[in-house]
Amino acid sequence: MSPRTVFLARLFGLFMVIVAIWILVDEPSLSAIARELVRDRPATLLLSLVCLASGLAVVLLHQVWSGGIAPFLVSLLGWLLLIRGVVLLFLPLARLESIADAVAGPPWLYFVGVVALGIGVILTYAGFRAPPMVPSKK
Repeated sequence: MSPRTVFLARLFGLFMVIVAIWILVDEPSLSAIARELVRDRPATLLLSLVCLASGLAVVLLHQVWSGGIAPFLVSLLGWLLLIRGVVLLFLPLARLESIADAVAGPPWLYFVGVVALGIGVILTYAGFRAPPMVPSKK
């Protein structure tokens, strides 16, 4: 794996493990936060811009779809972040509210937490298992 893939696997992996554990431990708080967040347009705008910028960074710097599960997942997560940013930016507030009301609670948040934990563990393991790679000097 390239040094970039190793870094992004570690970053996404640790982030997802930490957030997934929080989702699974404190689902009621997250459910309430998610419902309130979509009703606050400035906060939704900020979240969409962060997702958009993060997703674009990964999409532009890491388009590796082969070489193992970690490079594939990193590229996929970059695209998902980009799509999430665009959707949050352009979707009408009423539609965001109805989506949040439908999915912000059990069993969906538990499902998301378990999936995120699994992906996070895979990426963390792959990222820290990889031997450190020193970029070659050209």
